[in-house]
Amino acid sequence: MCGFGSRKRSGSADSSNSWTTTASDSSTQQPPFRLLDLPTEIVLQIISLVSRNRPFESGEFPSGPSEELCSLSQASKQIHDICRPLVFQSISWKYQKRVNPRSLSWRAGRGLRALLRLAEDSGRGLPPIQMLSVVSSSRPNVEETEELDALSTLLAGLSPSLKVLWLRKISFDDRNDRETLLASIVSCSNLSAIRFNQVEAGSKKQMKSMAQLPALKTLQVMHGSSCLLELVRLCPNLESLLLWPESRRLGTLVPVISSLLPKLRFLSLDAVSEPSCFSIFGEEIEHLAETGVNVPMEELFFEGAQTRRDMDVLVRSLAKTSVRRLALYHLRNPKPSLLHDIALAVPDLEALVPSPASEGSPLLHKEYNTLARLGEAIPSLETAVCILLDVSEGASGYFTTFAGTGEDRRLATPEEKTVKDFLIGFDRWVVA
Repeated sequence: MCGFGSRKRSGSADSSNSWTTTASDSSTQQPPFRLLDLPTEIVLQIISLVSRNRPFESGEFPSGPSEELCSLSQASKQIHDICRPLVFQSISWKYQKRVNPRSLSWRAGRGLRALLRLAEDSGRGLPPIQMLSVVSSSRPNVEETEELDALSTLLAGLSPSLKVLWLRKISFDDRNDRETLLASIVSCSNLSAIRFNQVEAGSKKQMKSMAQLPALKTLQVMHGSSCLLELVRLCPNLESLLLWPESRRLGTLVPVISSLLPKLRFLSLDAVSEPSCFSIFGEEIEHLAETGVNVPMEELFFEGAQTRRDMDVLVRSLAKTSVRRLALYHLRNPKPSLLHDIALAVPDLEALVPSPASEGSPLLHKEYNTLARLGEAIPSLETAVCILLDVSEGASGYFTTFAGTGEDRRLATPEEKTVKDFLIGFDRWVVA
């Protein structure tokens, strides 16, 4: 029931069916309308707008339902039934250790085990959760461990609906528990996006017998179990891939990634110590172009030492792609000749990220000059960033934008802010 303005019930005998307005606005106020009196399709549209009112707060995880949607769902039983699928569309769970003792029951009612109890008590099964993020602490206590023990059961029950899964700092000591977790994840047949950040799951033996995952479009693996990197082999339709191998090596995955280039739109490889792999990707892109195969790459982020030959091959290959955002983290104070080559290869480049600055340092004269030279050398450039610390964890960086052309081209004063949305923005990198 949705009405606005000040109103009070009439004191007349037929007050049950009449309303009067306050004197201040009696001449202008119209009778309030009831939300549920509107056509069903309009009600659904209004509620869907409320559910999108809160944007994703992080480049890493779905943020859960908006507070406005949760409040609206409590207006009446009928509205609650309409809102319920949207309320449970996105769930974000993070264990909070510092909670007022009186809030322990509140926390217990919003845990992973509570979802399972809800499904059992309602008799309707689990709600249709489409996006789920679970973040554990580095040293889980007994209560948190019990919550995480319910994760595999929860995921198995979400198989029909789950599309996006974000896990961080999830670890089990027992091998069977790790294998059960991975098995429950891959059992979600409609899952299209996964991010593993410091997750210990699965085993090498289990990976050898695992079936293909054709529905998966986005895969991000950062640290954690090395066997999770092997998931790349099982995902023939990947469009978005981010890998940060703890060993700093891709090894036999290099040809696998090369085979995915005809479909990959977003590729980020962090902390890779094999210089030749970048030239291998460049050569494969050129080969595909020669055979008439389109390479749809839109964003390319590389971190790792490269020889001049490797860089020349990679930059030359960019002309055969649709790249608009480029990050080459190992480049510190790039030479004018390299910037000239990039400008020729990618005349429509919109954003470029050179090597990171020193962690916690102020913007130095050298970095300012680097940002300025980027704008001068690449006329199409709209944004440039000098990153602080590692990028996949969403650290901060010095942002600047460019405006104007020719002699009127100007560099905006760089500002330090988060780079999460710039590098791994949920709306771009998650192809669901």
